[in-house]
Amino acid sequence: MKANQYSLEKIKIKNLTNNIIYWILGIILIIATTYFVLYTIKMALDTITTLATSIIGAASVIFVVFMKNINSRNLQFEAHSQRMIEQNKLELQKRKQHNYSKLLESLAIYIRDKNANNDKLSIIRMGSWIYGSKHVIENTERFISERSDESIKDLLLSMREDIGFGLDDLKNLEIGEDMFDVIQSGALNKTKQSTQ
Repeated sequence: MKANQYSLEKIKIKNLTNNIIYWILGIILIIATTYFVLYTIKMALDTITTLATSIIGAASVIFVVFMKNINSRNLQFEAHSQRMIEQNKLELQKRKQHNYSKLLESLAIYIRDKNANNDKLSIIRMGSWIYGSKHVIENTERFISERSDESIKDLLLSMREDIGFGLDDLKNLEIGEDMFDVIQSGALNKTKQSTQ
């Protein structure tokens, strides 16, 4: 997320720098034209003054059109960058969903087998530390030590929040029937198999 914000800030700084350069170039162009006007006024006052005024006007119009074109390109570039950032966020969200799905499968095995060996427990912990946010890690550790409905609910809510879904009023919901009885009886696997 910070990398995306940094990229957007970098783009804005680049656009600002480009605008300042174009303004400086425009001012130099106007100064050069003015110098040309003063020099020509010195040479032939009446005839050249009209010509110099026209040149200054033309240079100003060209400069304004040039700046509008540059600003339009900058806006298009910023919009494209913003779309790319959003696309990266969606891809990250999909990866988190996949990773948390795998973590939950590991947890289901651990719940079904109360005598699960330390290897399975280590895999669950490592998965949490690799994939999870701080809250997911904390709630995974809590769930492993407590194995309660409240701890699994907190773990699921922290995963949901990390993926980017709102919690709304879900914190007040009850899990319903005992989550462990459902998992231990294999009802989750039967439901999973019947939907496939």
